[in-house]
Amino acid sequence: MRAVILLCDWAEVIAGKLYAQGVGWARTRADTPGIGSAVATLLYVPYDQTNRRVAVTCRLVTADGQPFPEQQPAQFGYEFEIGRPPGLQRGAEQIMPFAAKVNGIIYPPGDYEWVLEVDGATVAGAPFSATKE
Repeated sequence: MRAVILLCDWAEVIAGKLYAQGVGWARTRADTPGIGSAVATLLYVPYDQTNRRVAVTCRLVTADGQPFPEQQPAQFGYEFEIGRPPGLQRGAEQIMPFAAKVNGIIYPPGDYEWVLEVDGATVAGAPFSATKE
């Protein structure tokens, strides 16, 4: 399964469509409270992986792969099952969008990454840096 993960200022899924603003940043302000953001994902579900339960986890890690923040790691997860609509051609993919708001995290200067896992396997990542500049 392939996926895209996007860092956004705001994102929401409405009626099966992903809406987002301020998409594609890779840098945020360090040591600044009150900065809200969002993580948006698009999972491309292959024909042969439909009609089964899929577990998705997205978690925030530091540059060395440690969960962040240490005391209460930021992560979210969900499960879904997408069926095959009538007439779907063999080999066709379907798109499963998802968005999560991320608030209240204060990032010390450094490098971070949102890691997206499907059924325990990493399928995408969105690295970013927190800087004083």
